[in-house]
Amino acid sequence: MRHFEDFPHLVTNCTALWTTDDISAYLESLLVDDREGERIGFDLPVYRDILFLLGICIELKRVRYESTSASEVIKPEPLLPQLDEHLVVKPQDAETVVPPESLNFDLLDFKAIGKDNS
Repeated sequence: MRHFEDFPHLVTNCTALWTTDDISAYLESLLVDDREGERIGFDLPVYRDILFLLGICIELKRVRYESTSASEVIKPEPLLPQLDEHLVVKPQDAETVVPPESLNFDLLDFKAIGKDNS
């Protein structure tokens, strides 16, 4: 049974990519057959090592993201203009509109609406 260390090109590529953003994509690419069934695949210990390394990458990205201070994060420009706080109607300030119990259609002349005015 072969192990991750038995594939020097994997070790070399992972070492070269480890500190870049490309390492996760590279490790993920090793898990899928992109050769239309031509890829032989790895033994189970190699897959375990790849998944282990991928888990470390994901955790490092998460920790790096959480440790980034708010001042270092680039905030996107708002798509809509900012509203003045005094113009915003808050739910507690909104008037309650009570609909009428019945609608009066007596004022509408449906016959006139349906006629051709030409």
